[in-house]
Amino acid sequence: MATPEPLTLYTGDGVRIDAGHTSFDGEVCFILAHGFTCSWRQPALRRIAAALGRHGGVIGLDFRGHGRSGGHSTVGDREVLDVAAAVAAARRRGYERSGSS
Repeated sequence: MATPEPLTLYTGDGVRIDAGHTSFDGEVCFILAHGFTCSWRQPALRRIAAALGRHGGVIGLDFRGHGRSGGHSTVGDREVLDVAAAVAAARRRGYERSGSS
């Protein structure tokens, strides 16, 4: 399993998001969004990232208020900004398409 490159992302409302990127030489990047009380660093999500990584790049993120990310959970209201920050990071890395899982 490849070791992800650590990323620090910032959302449109200024929240620091902890993330990791596993690169892939292609145009697709998967955004791995965890469930409640989880983290992209947990073994189960790392296994999912490894499976997805056979088909594209992967950016796993800790939603605000989870793991090493800043802020507080809004139970879905502002977490869309966290995903948007991850999609923007994928685009900066040259991926043309992204999808979340």
